[in-house]
Parts: sequence; C-alpha cells; structure tokens
Amino acid sequence: MLRVWGVVAHAGVVLPRLLADRIGLTVGLRAVVARRDFTPRRDRGRLLTDAVAALTAGASYLLDVEALTRQEALFGSGGAASDTTVLRALDELACRIVAHGLPD
Repeated sequence: MLRVWGVVAHAGVVLPRLLADRIGLTVGLRAVVARRDFTPRRDRGRLLTDAVAALTAGASYLLDVEALTRQEALFGSGGAASDTTVLRALDELACRIVAHGLPD
C-alpha cells in the first residue's frame, strides 16, 4: 500500500485528469451519475476522474485515493474527496450501469 505521496514523484498523475477534462470525460461522467433533485457537494465527474488518476499512480484502496487527491499542489483545492464520498460516487455509477446497462 502506498503511504508516502511526494508531489514530484506523482506529478504525472495529473495528466490522466487533464486528458479526461480535455476529451469531455469529466463532464460526461457528471451527467451519467447526476440524480434529479440532488446536487452533491463534490462534483461527481471530477471525483471519479480524480479517483482514476490516483489509481494510475498506484492507489489500491479508497484511503489511498483520498490521500493522493488531498495534495492541493496536484489536484487543487477542489479535489480531496473523502473515501466514503468516493465510495458513494462509485455506488451511484454502479447503480446507473445496473439500471440502464453500459452505453453502446
């Protein structure tokens, strides 16, 4: 399990996040997990792309994702969702996939 998060060692982890923004994945994920009459405190599209970026850096647990995204130098002040918030976002995405199936 990764415990030490050096900014220089993980500077490349921002690239998948920036790519997700550039190709519209962040906005697309936000739309997929959006629920009527609910506005989450954390942008779900951003949260999910941050989680993927943390996984590319070697995160294995939700606590690892939380620890990495807390690095404001890499993820800015809008990152850093708690492990339980990441779990809720993944659950929301899974529920949508189960209910509607995978997109073509």
